[in-house]
Order: sequence, then structure tokens, then C-alpha cells
Amino acid sequence: MMTCAEAARTLSDQMDHPISWHSRLMLRLHLHMCDGCQQYKKQLALLRRWMKSGHFRKVLESATAETRLDEVARKRIATRLKSEINRTERK
Repeated sequence: MMTCAEAARTLSDQMDHPISWHSRLMLRLHLHMCDGCQQYKKQLALLRRWMKSGHFRKVLESATAETRLDEVARKRIATRLKSEINRTERK
């Protein structure tokens, strides 16, 4: 049986390239039983539509200098994201 972590990774992979019939089947079975992953799938689809719509660019462009993160904060966030990605890839 597919775990939630595997389902999340498969859902993400499915957006970038075709997945095998076995992965599709296992994902469908998991989604049939897991409300959390069903919700995650909906959230991914919403984010994908939002990114394609270009709405995020309008939001970023309308941000004033006061609402933008300074360089130190951006570097701190980037460092934390990289460490989290590395941590999850090691699992």
C-alpha cells in the first residue's frame, strides 16, 4: 500500500511527466481511502491553476518596498528550504 509521503511525491511527479500504470493504480487506491491526500491533490491543482493564470505576478508586482522581504530574510528562508529538501531526500 502506498504511504501518504509516496502519494504526495507521486501527485507531484504526475504534474511534471506521465507516471506508470502501476503508480496510477496505487495512487487511485490511496486517494480512495485518504481524505488528507485527496485534499492535497486539490491544493496542488489550485496552485497549478494560480501559477498558470499569472495572478501571482500581479500580486508580486503590487507589493510595495515595505512589504517585500529584505535580503537577509530571503537568504535565511532559502537556506532553511534547502536544508528541509535535503532532509526529506535522505529519508
